[in-house]
Amino acid sequence: MRKHTILRGAVAMMATLITTGAPLASWAQTPELATGAARVTATAAVSKDVINTFRNRFTGKCLDDDGNKLKTFPCNGLDFQQWKVTVDQFGQRTLQNVHTRRCLDDSGAGLRAFTCNRLTFQKWNVIKHGNDLVLENHETKRCVDDSQVGLRSFACNNLNFQRWY
Repeated sequence: MRKHTILRGAVAMMATLITTGAPLASWAQTPELATGAARVTATAAVSKDVINTFRNRFTGKCLDDDGNKLKTFPCNGLDFQQWKVTVDQFGQRTLQNVHTRRCLDDSGAGLRAFTCNRLTFQKWNVIKHGNDLVLENHETKRCVDDSQVGLRSFACNNLNFQRWY
């Protein structure tokens, strides 16, 4: 019975995290889930997709796909900056832009928005660091990074360039 309650609570917390990116007080109240840098995973498929905006902690700009180029741009609330987040049964996310319907992809071609194809280059692990999220590509193990160099995928390093809220 306790395992079922913890599982149901974990799924509810993930839905809140994906939707709001807000800190979850209940994480600290559930010893089985409390860690300093927790990998957000699912043990059961989340049935409802959510729409999220990703703002970079360093630049303050939002992840944006205008149909020509994936970039960060001052946050404006338009659908170019809204991403449909779908969670699969393994807890990996696919991020599909609401406007262009392209997916966030990190392959040999680098970080880009590309036609959705269900390949592992479009699967993302979400790692929670405090109030922030880190987006790590499941295949390349690189993180979405926005620094003075610009938007790119880069070796995960736990710096603000790779933190999103």
